[in-house]
Amino acid sequence: MAGIGYRPEIDGLRALAVVPVVMFHLGLGLPGGFVGVDVFFVLSGFLITGIIRRGLENETFSLAEFWERRIRRIFPALFVVVAATLAVGYWLLLPNELEELGKSSVAQALLLANVYFWRDTGYFAGPAEFKPLLHTWSLAVEEQFYLFFPLVLCFLRRLSRKKLFALLTAVALISFAGSVYGSMFHTGATFFLLPTRAWELLIGCMLAVFPWQCESSPRRDSSIAALGVLAIALPVFLYDSETPFPGLAAAPPVLGTAAIIFATANTPRIWLCKVLSLRPFVFIGLFSYSLYLWHWPVIVYTRTYFGHFDWKQVVFASVVSISLAILSWRFIETPCRRNTFLQRHRRLFGTAFFMSGTTVAVSILLVATGGLPSRFPNYSPVLLEDTTWKGHEYGISLREDFRFDTLPSLGMEIDETDDDKRLDFILWGDSHGMVLCPAISDVAAECGLSGKAVVASGQVPLLGVHAPNRPNPRMQIRFNQNVRELLKTRRPRNLILVSRWSWYTNGYLDVELKSNPSFSATEYLQSSKLNAAATPESSMKALVQGLQELASLCEECDVLLWVVKQVPEVGGSSPANDVFLWSVGRRNQMPDYRRSLKQYSVRQTSPEKIFGSISSVGMRVLDPAPYLFSEDQMTILVQDGRSCYRDEDHLTRHGAERLRDLIKGVMLEIRRDNRLGSRGTCIGE
Repeated sequence: MAGIGYRPEIDGLRALAVVPVVMFHLGLGLPGGFVGVDVFFVLSGFLITGIIRRGLENETFSLAEFWERRIRRIFPALFVVVAATLAVGYWLLLPNELEELGKSSVAQALLLANVYFWRDTGYFAGPAEFKPLLHTWSLAVEEQFYLFFPLVLCFLRRLSRKKLFALLTAVALISFAGSVYGSMFHTGATFFLLPTRAWELLIGCMLAVFPWQCESSPRRDSSIAALGVLAIALPVFLYDSETPFPGLAAAPPVLGTAAIIFATANTPRIWLCKVLSLRPFVFIGLFSYSLYLWHWPVIVYTRTYFGHFDWKQVVFASVVSISLAILSWRFIETPCRRNTFLQRHRRLFGTAFFMSGTTVAVSILLVATGGLPSRFPNYSPVLLEDTTWKGHEYGISLREDFRFDTLPSLGMEIDETDDDKRLDFILWGDSHGMVLCPAISDVAAECGLSGKAVVASGQVPLLGVHAPNRPNPRMQIRFNQNVRELLKTRRPRNLILVSRWSWYTNGYLDVELKSNPSFSATEYLQSSKLNAAATPESSMKALVQGLQELASLCEECDVLLWVVKQVPEVGGSSPANDVFLWSVGRRNQMPDYRRSLKQYSVRQTSPEKIFGSISSVGMRVLDPAPYLFSEDQMTILVQDGRSCYRDEDHLTRHGAERLRDLIKGVMLEIRRDNRLGSRGTCIGE
């Protein structure tokens, strides 16, 4: 199947793979551009297997020479990119960000970047937008494949091509089945790990050992090539961050790539082969590896430095990425791939080991020192905490077993063994609830009250609803059912809801969508029916039903329901970061991220309708807005030299303290009702 000589159309196909990836990350209108990575996987499997197979058949294959070629191909440019990323990070990143960069650098050097980012975050998650080495996960997948696959082929060298093809097909089908299953129930692991990505590489391997001869047929092969292009192009334009991936969705670009390789090898002069062999495509393909390496750190640092990512920053990042990629290809990749560079195996392996060891040592230093905060002359631990603290110690995962004794406690100590004692309150919320937990816990302790926190990021605190566009909707439904049972069995005297309500009705803010192109406006819209599409209208309806259902359950269980309206949002993605950088002299002035009371009121129109729809049921609605707006009706962003906001919508500990009087009023009323022996009179706002 594979020709021995140079095939320029393969470089053209590399261009077809890298350009969508780069444009996707730049936010240039290709929402499914991430499938370019899958094209690379197929190409890698095809080319590597062809090299190994020819060597084995000619009895010239050497593992040492194979890994030497991989080191020459991959390592020099990668090392320079990682070193440059660490150097720029030392100058640009906050201590916690530099510490995280050190951890990811160690993982990359150990060929475990995919495992690290699987455990750390998701590819489409917000924080992922600011991880400079996130893209090295795909290199780790390939490197892990390169480690063991040559050994497998050496072990199976006596198998005929037909038997080897059949064996590879069987393994690919098993991996594909795991990918389909995992894309529904274990999305993170399926996206990042080799076992569920191996089938994509194996498709290329199968092409390289294809055992049957096919006669050249220009018409047939042209049609196959056209279908292959279509199978790649449609996902590039039609997929987005909500598409369950890889799984079934990865099949079109993977099989499309295989179809192109097959058709152009079988009939080299078909139209697509001529197109992909054009100089612009071949040239981009030649520096595609360097472009892939450089573009993502450049984008992340551009976004970090400027604080936003509009068309000017897109142009800047594009020019810098392409320029660095061409220079890297010309002066690093090309010379290092020649056998005249470090000719002896020992010297080459020793140099690679030394450079990797140096990277690991420097990265461990960054981790051990907490990101070298001494870089900043006026470093303040308090200001740094404002940039990092998220309240995760109070949160629970949807995957965790839902047990009362493992829920975080708030206020006074609770006797976990006394099933008959009613809790004073349960706080149910999303990440907005997390950041209020310390203030609520402190005030509750002062008032002699005890409670529990049931807070999970991105999970609206209502019954019978879920976000169908998010992974694992069944897990969301099960979580809410567990809360229902908790309310029935423990019957707390009060239930306090805290949430970013407008997120579930209106989606992300414009500034969030602008700075994070992979975000989807509909990702957190809610539905009351499994597998039903979510729209703003259906989400509103589902949320009204969910609140009505919860209010009825509270009335049935003699639980007083409190609803805390959403805190105001602001217009910047990292206010706390900017306050920190401003305080240490890295910012000449603070950006004005404030938003007006009028903007807040417009954003809260839908949540207000939801709360108003059930005012007759009897619940208490609390408004935090008066505590977070100044006299000129603008959000209070900075107070006493500290940021009140960590990001667009989450308060810092300092910001949450501004709500202390509101919280104290609630806790005093709960204590008064306890003394009266009743829960008081329920009123709507």
